[in-house]
Amino acid sequence: MKWKQVLQVASISLISGLVIVLMSIGVIRSQIQQVAGLAVAQSSIQWNNVKDAAVGDAQTSGLLASGNYVYDATGATWNRMRGSATGVMTVIEQTSSLLTLLNAVAAPTVGATNNLTFVTGKMTWEIVIGGALATQSTNLEGSLNGTTWYVLDTSTVVTSEMRHVALKPVQYIRGNCTAQGAGGGNVTVRFIGGGN
Repeated sequence: MKWKQVLQVASISLISGLVIVLMSIGVIRSQIQQVAGLAVAQSSIQWNNVKDAAVGDAQTSGLLASGNYVYDATGATWNRMRGSATGVMTVIEQTSSLLTLLNAVAAPTVGATNNLTFVTGKMTWEIVIGGALATQSTNLEGSLNGTTWYVLDTSTVVTSEMRHVALKPVQYIRGNCTAQGAGGGNVTVRFIGGGN
């Protein structure tokens, strides 16, 4: 065996032995969970050490590789992305519960503000006319901040109908019956939204 080969074998043996010693005393770990000295901004004045996927779910800071994580449905923490048992990734869209925006209002009424807790651009709303109305005008209104409102869609039918709105993403929603004609009827508005 030549001296060059002997030195190579000795170097490899020495490095392997050193790695085993360092692992046994805990200097080198099998999983990296935090990289000291490498940080990401949590806010303009706070930085957190970078974490990897080994730290698990419910993380609120320090994640660098967002491709491994998805934001949970409540918008509070990041959780690991998972596939199904068959290995197929399933995308679950956030969907609001069925909301009643106006409940049998018999006069022009601005409904309460509903915070969906997520932004949706796919909406279905149902206008139910009770009794008999000669005319009516009801808006589905949306907002980004819960303060400034915009008309997303308008119904003027005097019989019940279902309507759909797309490509107008908002987080806050309300019904607004702006006009009712003679006849003694009322207006109910129901809403469901989903799909990010």
